[in-house]
Amino acid sequence: MNEINLKKQLKQADQMSHLPEVDADSVIVGVRRRLNHRKQTRRYNLAAAAAIVVLCFFTAQKYQSWQKDRQIARLQQDVQELTRQTEATLAKLEQLLDSQETALQNVARYSDPEYKIKAAVDEAAFVLMYQAQRMTEKYNNKESAAGYYRQVIQYFADTPSAETAKIKLSQLEQNEQPNSI
Repeated sequence: MNEINLKKQLKQADQMSHLPEVDADSVIVGVRRRLNHRKQTRRYNLAAAAAIVVLCFFTAQKYQSWQKDRQIARLQQDVQELTRQTEATLAKLEQLLDSQETALQNVARYSDPEYKIKAAVDEAAFVLMYQAQRMTEKYNNKESAAGYYRQVIQYFADTPSAETAKIKLSQLEQNEQPNSI
């Protein structure tokens, strides 16, 4: 068979099968359209993937920045807390140094012989004042109390007890004077 007969028979077979005739141009256009659509889909997919990568990159940078900000904030809080603790410790140290200085001054003062003598004189004057008060309150012996007050004034004139003794003696003397009406 030759080629022309073969084409005729194929056409007849096509017509008998009632298949629609296919226009080659429309098929080509459809195929090209599908290929272009696939190319565009690939491009869009690549663009979307690139956008996701860029978005992830910027999000990661933002997250790292946020983490750094949180760390900085925590460090600042730690520094503030350490500063407060340091200031409190310094205040305690200053108190300790002040108390130590006061203690050293007291030791120096107590070891001074003049201070010891003055303390003994003040104590003796206080004992006489106590005895005078006791004579007045417990035994109601105002004469003995007046004698003690006079001794305090005479022997211990430079003490605070001497000033108190003068006041107490004048009160006793005022109470002993008869009321004149």
